[in-house]
Amino acid sequence: MCDSSTVVEPHVHLDWFEFTYVFQGSGTIFTNDVSLEVNEGDIYVSYPREIHKIVSDNINTKQNTP
Repeated sequence: MCDSSTVVEPHVHLDWFEFTYVFQGSGTIFTNDVSLEVNEGDIYVSYPREIHKIVSDNINTKQNTP
């Protein structure tokens, strides 16, 4: 479970899938250097041998942005 400021550094799984479900908030998933914004309710699948990274948006920073 990630919080609003979690960063899961780039990593790879050689022989299994990773399913990411966004319970609340939003963030960005990078797969092989391609970014995709994800939001509450989204499901993202990382395939074997894909290099991926997850960055949660910091809710406090978003609230203070004009």
